[in-house]
This record gives sequence, C-alpha cells and structure tokens, in this order.
Amino acid sequence: MGDDEGTLPPGSQKTRMLAGRPYHQGRDPVLVEERRVARRLVEQLDSIPVDEGEKRAETMKELFGGLVEGFYPWIERGFKCDFGRYISFGRDVYINYNVLIIDCGYIKIGDRVLIGPNVSLLGATHPIHPALRNGTQVGISSKVP
Repeated sequence: MGDDEGTLPPGSQKTRMLAGRPYHQGRDPVLVEERRVARRLVEQLDSIPVDEGEKRAETMKELFGGLVEGFYPWIERGFKCDFGRYISFGRDVYINYNVLIIDCGYIKIGDRVLIGPNVSLLGATHPIHPALRNGTQVGISSKVP
C-alpha cells in the first residue's frame, strides 16, 4: 500500500482522495483506469472455481495492495471493491458473500478477521452539507483489527 504516494502530483485527484480530502473521481484518468482494471480483476476472481486456488491467488496478488504470502483471504462470490490496491489483508481472513469494500482510502483488514454476508466497508463518504455536495467524495482510511 502507498506504493505511489511519493510520486503523485500534489494537486491530483488521486492525491486528494488518498489524503482524505474532497476529490472528483471522474476527473482523474488514473483513477478511472485503476477502477476499470479492478473491476476486471474482481469479475475474474468471481469466475474462478474455488478449487483453483493458485489461479485465485494470482488474481488476488494482482488486485489487492497487501497480502500475506501463503495466507490469501477466502473470498466468497459477490465481492466488490473500487480499486483493490488500497486494501490489505492479514492472515486467515474470511470474506462472506456479497461484501462491498469502497477503498477510496486505505483499508487494512488484520489477522483472523471474519466478515459476514452483505457487509459494506466504506472508505469514502460524500459531503453532507448541501453547499459542499458538488459531486465530490471524501476518502477516509479504515482499519479492521
């Protein structure tokens, strides 16, 4: 995680997102492309049979920002995320059906975490005040013990 923090232009939308500041996701071609790639990888992961562990592990390595070698999370069908690269997993993690992780901020899931079905982990929000709601989002970072 944070692999590109030092190389981002200071005012880029991606820099603003990762800093937890208001940003416009659709105005940054880098963010648009990263989401496109993540969606393809999430679809690919969802289509790989559970008994093809090596193929699933390779897809997870490409999708997620941090994995413990040999301890890849068990992810049931219906998983969704925005970028994937801002999510890291500890050892022995289980993600049940239809989990959504909005990783517009860094999300770290620790060791031996079990996430139930239909859970959403939201690393971004929208401004609440009407004067500020102009299409921006605010990224936040989260850590699950």
